Amino acid sequence: MKKSLIVLSLFLAGCSSVSEPVGDPVPELVMDEGVIVVEGSEFSFSPDDISLPAGEVRQILFKNVGRAPHDFVIEGTDIKTSIIAAGGEELIEFTVPENGLYSIYCSVPGHRRSGMEGDFIAQ
Repeated sequence: MKKSLIVLSLFLAGCSSVSEPVGDPVPELVMDEGVIVVEGSEFSFSPDDISLPAGEVRQILFKNVGRAPHDFVIEGTDIKTSIIAAGGEELIEFTVPENGLYSIYCSVPGHRRSGMEGDFIAQ
């Protein structure tokens, strides 16, 4: 009987290990004191998908971590940064637009076409 309990205990201990996630992890919004940090580089945003509650006042700190100038624009709104030089950053405050799916992109010529875009979901 003791041998059966030891074998069962060892079996259960082996089954209770934490499994590693499969595939690429889903990026989470990086926030610093409630400010959402978005990094832009050649030619992507991180994160490239942002979801926020409609109607709330929020802040995004856009950091240009690339070598070329970049900006951050939410299509169909007046929410955008200036064009930021390499190593620069800009904080913008805005009211999240009404429910919907919006595109985010870099408006520097050729950057959006090169893949510098993503989704902004207001819900």
